[in-house]
Amino acid sequence: MTSLFSPQQVGNVDPAEYKRQQLSDAVGVRCVGVFISELADRMPKTTMTNISLLLPHLDGEAYSLRSSLVTVLGELILIPFRIGD
Repeated sequence: MTSLFSPQQVGNVDPAEYKRQQLSDAVGVRCVGVFISELADRMPKTTMTNISLLLPHLDGEAYSLRSSLVTVLGELILIPFRIGD
């Protein structure tokens, strides 16, 4: 499956840019967080493979993006425990 928007593209954006965007357009940054959450839900292997590209954003100041990343990390950690369900 070819993706038009990928974790690599999110990872290539400087965390400071998301901070600037959040000050002027918080909805846009929130949408990036929703995208990452949906990607992790639908394509966990792809997200796990590219998680190193997203981790620098945990140090960024865009709260909504950081919050989404923490949620994604928690969901990825829980995947092996859900297989038995």
